[in-house]
Amino acid sequence: LRWWPRIAFPAITFFVILAPTSSVMPILDLAVEHRMYLPLASVLTLVVIGVWSVAGKRSLLLWVILAIGASWLTVRRNEDYQDELSLWRDTLTKYPSNARAHNNVGEILYRQEKFDEAIACFREAVRLLPNYIDALNNLGNSLSEQHQAPEALDHIGRALRFKPGHAASHNNYGNALYQLGRKDEAVAHYRESVRFKPTFADAHNNLAVALSQLGRLPEAIAACEAALRINPAYSGAQNNLDRLRAVAQQLAHPAGLTDAQARAREREREREQRGATRVASTQYVGVILRADPEARRDR
Repeated sequence: LRWWPRIAFPAITFFVILAPTSSVMPILDLAVEHRMYLPLASVLTLVVIGVWSVAGKRSLLLWVILAIGASWLTVRRNEDYQDELSLWRDTLTKYPSNARAHNNVGEILYRQEKFDEAIACFREAVRLLPNYIDALNNLGNSLSEQHQAPEALDHIGRALRFKPGHAASHNNYGNALYQLGRKDEAVAHYRESVRFKPTFADAHNNLAVALSQLGRLPEAIAACEAALRINPAYSGAQNNLDRLRAVAQQLAHPAGLTDAQARAREREREREQRGATRVASTQYVGVILRADPEARRDR
C-alpha cells in the first residue's frame, strides 16, 4: 500500500466488493457473471489508468474500438435476457451438463403446459444429478399430469428417500396416489405435507378433496378453511368449501321430514359435527399457528 497505492487500492476494492458473495455462506452457483459487474469496475479503472500513463492520447482510438465492441456484445447478451426460457437455454448451450439449467427449463415448459418437453428436461436433470430432489419431484409431478401415476410415484418416492421432510414431494406423492384411487394413503401424505409446511395452501386443499371423497366432511371442511386462512383469495379452496357446506346442509335436511323433525335432527347433527369439527379445526389451527419461516410464493 505504501509503495504502490495506485495499484493496491483498486486491488483491495475488487476483493472487498466481491467478498459478500464469496464468503463461507453457500450459494447455488459458483460462477455467475453478475457477481463480477461491480468488482471489475476497480480493475478496469486500473487498466485505463495504466494504458493512459503509457500511451496517453494515442490510446483514444483503442478505447473507441473497445467501447464499440463492448456495446455490441451487450446488445447480443440482452437478447438472452429477453425471457427466462432464452436465458436458461443459453446456459445449456454453454454448459450442457448443468442439471439446474435443465430443471429450470423444464419448469418453464411445464408452466406453458408443454409436458412432454418438460419431462425430457427433468429426465436429463435427474440423469446428470440422480439425487436432485427438485428435479425428481418435478419429473414425478409432470408424469402425474400425463396420467402416468405409477412412474410418478417411483420418482417422487426417490425424492422423499433423499429428503423425507420435503413438503412439495409429499403433496405430489399424494396426488399420484389419489389418481390411483388410494385415497387413504393420499390423505396420509397430504397431512405430512402440511405438517412439514403448515402454510402450504394447495396441500390443505388437496387434503380436503381426498377427505371429502372418503366421506369425512367435517375434516374436509376444516382443511378448506385452513387453506383459506393461509390464502383468502384461493378460489379453488373457496369453491370446494362452498360445495362441502352445501352437501353437509343437504345431509342435515333430508327431504321428507317435517320442520320440527328437521330442526331436531339439525340440532342433533350440529352437536355431533361441533365435536368433530372442533377436533379437526384445533388440529389445523395448531398447524397454522406454528408459522413456517419459509412462508412466501411456490410451485
